[in-house]
Amino acid sequence: MCGDSTNWDEDAYRKSILKEREILTRTVFRTVWGPSKDGSPDTIVIASSDGSITSYSIPSCISKLPLGLSNIKVQQLLGIEPDGFLHGHDGPAYDVKFYGGNEDALLLSCGDDGRICGWRWKEFTESKVPINLQGNHVKPVLDLVNHQHK
Repeated sequence: MCGDSTNWDEDAYRKSILKEREILTRTVFRTVWGPSKDGSPDTIVIASSDGSITSYSIPSCISKLPLGLSNIKVQQLLGIEPDGFLHGHDGPAYDVKFYGGNEDALLLSCGDDGRICGWRWKEFTESKVPINLQGNHVKPVLDLVNHQHK
């Protein structure tokens, strides 16, 4: 089978390969403990290379693990669903922090898109939207933009 290489677009091909790898892999850039009512943090929040901000309940994750962690496979860990999900940034989300330490705390994130966004933690954690429909279900109360050039 012969192919016509006269219309070959090397840049588009490279971009498609990078996009495919980005979809299949995700890098965690920062984790932070979420505020709790009793001072004992049980939620971890993650900023990832796909621009997402996710939260996981540590007790929930531990309860889903099989006994004998030494035999656990990475695929079993990957099946754990987050409690909350935000599509925070176009491009990687590099950092997450909390402003305030109680239920009124703001979840802040910054990303490669030059934005610093803030969401009300209580609104994020008390959302009744199913996880598969989350992403843009909570609107940021803070959205600062430092325009970037690509």
